[in-house]
Amino acid sequence: MRRVYLLVIAIIGGMVISGFFFSSVSRSGEQGDQFYACLKNGDYENILKLLDTEALKAHPKDAWIQILNSHTEQWGNLVSYANTGFHTETIDGKSITKLDYTVNNSKGTIYEHIDFIKRGSNYKILDYEFGLDKNEIVKNE
Repeated sequence: MRRVYLLVIAIIGGMVISGFFFSSVSRSGEQGDQFYACLKNGDYENILKLLDTEALKAHPKDAWIQILNSHTEQWGNLVSYANTGFHTETIDGKSITKLDYTVNNSKGTIYEHIDFIKRGSNYKILDYEFGLDKNEIVKNE
């Protein structure tokens, strides 16, 4: 009987932990959807609103606009995207969710990686990478 109680407690604990985990992935995934909707429409100003203050410290707004313009110039217009992987971690007490995407553009398929940081109840983009080699992007995490 004691084993049954321990099993039930372990199952409930796992459900609570996985609920938190999948909630963070889901909510950051919604931000990813917003990012790609803005990218598809060339709405870089609204992408800037999705960025975390740390992302803007690393690259000022003008640099972000240049990165997004070069993405579109090099790869063409966004056709479709699919989330292909994720993981979460805590760094210095900050919750980070990392999402990987396969992105089809009018000039070819590339791989993209977006890091989201939790700020209160919101998720903001902390980092964004794209390239032809999926392994290089994953390696740079």
